[in-house]
Formats: sequence, C-alpha cells, structure tokens
Amino acid sequence: MDDTEIQEIPASFDENIDLTDDAVEKSQEMLDAIDQLLSQYEILAGSPKDVLFTYIVIILACIVIFPLALMIVNSIVKGLSRWR
Repeated sequence: MDDTEIQEIPASFDENIDLTDDAVEKSQEMLDAIDQLLSQYEILAGSPKDVLFTYIVIILACIVIFPLALMIVNSIVKGLSRWR
C-alpha cells in the first residue's frame, strides 16, 4: 500500500462516534471553557531564556544557602547537647 491510498475505517469504529451538530457544539463549548480557564492561570509569562535564568538563580541560591542552613542546624544541635 502506498501513501496515496486511504484506509477504510472499520464499521465498529464509526458506530461509537456521535458527530451530530449538538455533540460538536457541546465539545466546542467545553474546549472554549478549558481554554478560558487555562488563560486565566498562565504559569510562564516569560521567554525560555527568562525561565532558564530564573532556574539557574534558584539553583545557585539553594547551593549557597545549604551550607549556611547546615551550619545553623549543627550549631543548634551542639548547643542543645551541651545545655543538657
């Protein structure tokens, strides 16, 4: 079979599809409602470069803050063990 031939769709597949105007209209309304809902909550408003820059800044901040947080927790634990 070459690419120009069209395959027949089995009859059992055709029976389950409701392509009435009402069904098409309802599905279009649902798609419009979903599109409107998603447009209200747009997560990424920047370009991919902005997203990458933000990601790198957050990762670097975590790398810098981790040793400081570890030092603070370690000093609190040592202080509590000496206080007992």
